[in-house]
Amino acid sequence: MYNITNWLKTDNIHINLKAESELEAIWNMLELAAKSSDVLDTRELARSIYENEVLSGSHSGTTGITFHALTDAVSNPLMVVGHFKNGIGYYSKEKKPIDIVVLLAAPERFASQLEEIIFCINDMLADSIFLENIRKAENPEIIYKCFEELCLKLSVKKKSIKSNITE
Repeated sequence: MYNITNWLKTDNIHINLKAESELEAIWNMLELAAKSSDVLDTRELARSIYENEVLSGSHSGTTGITFHALTDAVSNPLMVVGHFKNGIGYYSKEKKPIDIVVLLAAPERFASQLEEIIFCINDMLADSIFLENIRKAENPEIIYKCFEELCLKLSVKKKSIKSNITE
């Protein structure tokens, strides 16, 4: 079962961000992540995110993208969400500007949870209604609620699929 609330806090949701490139968006997200008390080593977190991006690439939805790292540069799971009003100078497969960016980081002991959260976020970023609600949100609390509600729906759907398989 997905539990976004263990990862996402309203303090880590930011709107009206600006970036002209994917790299600038990553740096903006890292600067925001660095404000969290869960970040033990900002430089190591940046290295881990960059290394992961170079080695495996990011996970992208229609107009959202996820950068992630499994690293002990954080003490607890961390999720930072950014809405870049004019996009990040990077386009989806559908040739639409990427404007929702999610940064995920977790210590090694959370490897399986990180993988599940990545799949959950990717499903969310493929949901056009969810993305539209995020774009219209005027404050972090509304965005948090959007994540919480869709995560719950996806968890119920996953649970239902699993029970149908085992029957």
